[in-house]
Amino acid sequence: MIYLRAGVDEVSCPFTRWENNQELLQVYNAFLDLWREYTKRAASDDTSDHIEARKLWQKIGDVYWQLVWSLVSAQIEEEPEQLFFDEVERAFIDYGILPDLFEESPSFSEEEAPVGLFQYFHMTDYFNELYSLVFQKDYAGPLKGPSLEERQGQMEHQLESLKKRLHLLLQVIFDMGLSSPELNITSLLSSLEKNLELYTEVHYRTRKYRESPDD
Repeated sequence: MIYLRAGVDEVSCPFTRWENNQELLQVYNAFLDLWREYTKRAASDDTSDHIEARKLWQKIGDVYWQLVWSLVSAQIEEEPEQLFFDEVERAFIDYGILPDLFEESPSFSEEEAPVGLFQYFHMTDYFNELYSLVFQKDYAGPLKGPSLEERQGQMEHQLESLKKRLHLLLQVIFDMGLSSPELNITSLLSSLEKNLELYTEVHYRTRKYRESPDD
């Protein structure tokens, strides 16, 4: 979400270290032109202007992502060991904030991302790890959140706990089979395997689960 501030006419490009990158400046100027037109239309009392303002808002969102990619690709061209985003770039990419142009987003937070299924609170951290994977660069971990070693250790701990629970459950099933020969142990194990597979798909929101046509 982008939070616009009205009443600002003259704004220089805040991404100062890319002031000579013509491609990035072109996208930024297009972004700024749309914003100025949007604020003018949004402030009007004319219904047709409000309709046009909503259309411009959609265009602003599209150009926002173009500008984000321009900031990322400008760094990739220099082939750094890892991506670096300064304070202004992080505020814009992660929270939709620009000095003198956008209001501070109510979602702005310095809270660290926890170890868990969703590893990122910040888009810039995601870009940095993706860059390291694609170009085989070292990656120390997100700026705000656990390191790769901490995440790996937590996942290993969770895996060991799950293995212990599974072993206990299997022991119960085998004991049931010994005490009740009429039970079909193979069927019980097949049901267990199927349920574990379904649980894993749902818990980790895999592609199969997300794209399932069923409720």
